[in-house]
Amino acid sequence: MDETARTLQQLCRWAVATRLQDIPADVTARTGMIAADTIACALGASADTELADWTRFPIDPAHDGHCTALGKPGTHPSPTAAAYNAIAANWLQLDEGHHHSMCHAGIYCVPAGLAECEARDYSLAVFVRAVALGYEMTCRLARATTFGAAPVHPHSLWSTFGATATLGLLRGLDSAALSQALLHAATFTAPRPFAVVGDGGLAANLWVGAGIAQAFACTAWAQAGLRAPTHSLAHLGNMLGAKTDPEVHTEKLGQDWAVRQNYFKDLACAGQSHAAMEALLEARASLIRQVMVVFDETVLIDAEVHDFAVTMAQHDIPSSLAARFSIPHLLSVGWLHGRSDAQALGAEFLEDPQVACLRKAVRLRPLRPALAPPHHRAARVTITLPGGQTAQHLCLAPLGSQARPFEAADLQRKCLALAQGRQTTLLGTLLDLPSHLDEMDAMRVRAMLRSSGPLN
Repeated sequence: MDETARTLQQLCRWAVATRLQDIPADVTARTGMIAADTIACALGASADTELADWTRFPIDPAHDGHCTALGKPGTHPSPTAAAYNAIAANWLQLDEGHHHSMCHAGIYCVPAGLAECEARDYSLAVFVRAVALGYEMTCRLARATTFGAAPVHPHSLWSTFGATATLGLLRGLDSAALSQALLHAATFTAPRPFAVVGDGGLAANLWVGAGIAQAFACTAWAQAGLRAPTHSLAHLGNMLGAKTDPEVHTEKLGQDWAVRQNYFKDLACAGQSHAAMEALLEARASLIRQVMVVFDETVLIDAEVHDFAVTMAQHDIPSSLAARFSIPHLLSVGWLHGRSDAQALGAEFLEDPQVACLRKAVRLRPLRPALAPPHHRAARVTITLPGGQTAQHLCLAPLGSQARPFEAADLQRKCLALAQGRQTTLLGTLLDLPSHLDEMDAMRVRAMLRSSGPLN
């Protein structure tokens, strides 16, 4: 047995042995917030026409399953509902992530856990435990892996692992079987290049769903006693040319919790662009206060950003996904329309001729000196009008960054806006788990998903 497989077994033993009452109260509360954010993001995307086009799947009314596709009518088989909910939660690029792990474990663990708990009529307590531990396992696997210059997209790589860990815990797998399930995940995960996202390939939004659907099979194989190759996780790292540090799998287990380093997003676009977008809108507002402004494509926009963000300079924008990863497009929309909502940053202005013209004139260059964390994604934007008037703003820390994290009120505002009155009973409980700790064993996920109530 190689070192990677050995430490994976240790990680699984710890997870299986950890009870809900062993999880710190702040970790439980944060897990609830992550679950609420994931559910709200899926609801917020449910009316998106591109999402509808890309997720059409046949449902056999005779075998419709027991699980909710958020924002959609009827119930569906567990893998179908879990895959759809993950795709929807990711669609607007609003889902949470992690400051130190290249993964978005919320959209891997929450949809799988939600579907499994609804299908089996499990309690909220069971759901929260599985998501908290699945999230921890996923982030440790991701943090142990370091890529070179051409990273793999995290959803294509880690979604199967996160969903498998969560499902395995919910199905009561012992540590040996859970390890086997994750080794199966290593053999069936399908790494894909991150560059596809910048090119606007909307199929990239489906990768997370494919990974989660596969997790149901990986878990079932382990339950059935079917063996996985012992070295599959090590082979995966070798194939990808990644450096793996197995010690990360077990270092300070039960002391350091990944959810404590998660972040929530306020803007429906790549996190690397948030500081530039906030700086643009502040500079725009400053000009409005100073002079009469004509919002057209004759303006000059100079954006100084961190080194990785300089590469996000796409000018030809074929889809909403490409739009959300193009800083010239985002800044052009912000300048011309003064908007930063999910629709504006996605498909709404793809065909706008002024936006198309202006984004070719937006200049991106590295911010110097480069700043250290927590200000490593800072941006300075300078706007120059045709008459020579200028405005400049430096955003050191956009909302959601390490230096300016979401407060509880920020997340509630976001969830309310996205949910639009749907799933309020479940969201309200998840956003305030500390007030419901004594009730979670009696609260059933299925009943909560199929009821509604006020979210104040």
